[in-house]
Amino acid sequence: GLIVGWGASIFLMRPIADLANFFNEAAQEKFAVVESLPPRLSKSANANSRDEFKRFVHALNEAIKKMNRSYRSTRLWSYQMAHELKTPLTLIQLQAEKSLTKDPSAVEPRKISEEVMSMSETVQAFLSWAELENVKSKPSLFAEKIDRTAEGVATRLEPKFPGRLKLHVTAPATFLAGTNHVDQVLMNLVTNALTYSDGPVEIEIFENGFSVKDRGPGFPADVLERFGEPFNRDSKNGHGLGLAWVATIARYYGWELDVRSSAQGSTISIKQVQS
Repeated sequence: GLIVGWGASIFLMRPIADLANFFNEAAQEKFAVVESLPPRLSKSANANSRDEFKRFVHALNEAIKKMNRSYRSTRLWSYQMAHELKTPLTLIQLQAEKSLTKDPSAVEPRKISEEVMSMSETVQAFLSWAELENVKSKPSLFAEKIDRTAEGVATRLEPKFPGRLKLHVTAPATFLAGTNHVDQVLMNLVTNALTYSDGPVEIEIFENGFSVKDRGPGFPADVLERFGEPFNRDSKNGHGLGLAWVATIARYYGWELDVRSSAQGSTISIKQVQS
């Protein structure tokens, strides 16, 4: 009786286990539509069934479809709105520059020009992120040596942050990626660490990856929970598009992204998963 009861419970509870596995996998994804329920769960789902579980599965599938439609629409609207903003911002910038040409000492046109330039950079950063989020095919891949890329990033940032950047090469690492993608990831991570922390920032190159470590106050819990989302920020720190770009690039190439943060500082590591 125990053996029969155990076997029957496994058989009867399998749909619940499948549903739990489905939600666990879906919860790990970011910025992706939720796949429909597996056929083994949904093939007999029916809104008019007398079986409550089958009605539940049908309703769940319909809810997933509606959520995905809303998600796609929101992304499309945001992308189109950002495109629409570029034209008026450009016109305002041109007008401000025209006023400055007539009177270089004018204060208001200079303030307008600086604000518009900042807005334009934010819009362009969002568009770059959104375009990558919607790309399905991979670009041509090139072997990029991380130590050389890190040296280039350090050289460019040294004049603005003198003496703060430390580079350690434990072992050489080479990533396969599109043109400038590794450089952009490192530049975003390092610039963010230097800007929002005091003291040294360390880049460590190790086998199959690299990390950027700072001694700042760490990410707030709510920001850390939504790490990689655009405009995920606290009241002091940026617009979050740089870290969104980093997370998207890592997901795009299947790199392993690890974020560890505390009141003593943050360490963000990226590893190239070996196939």
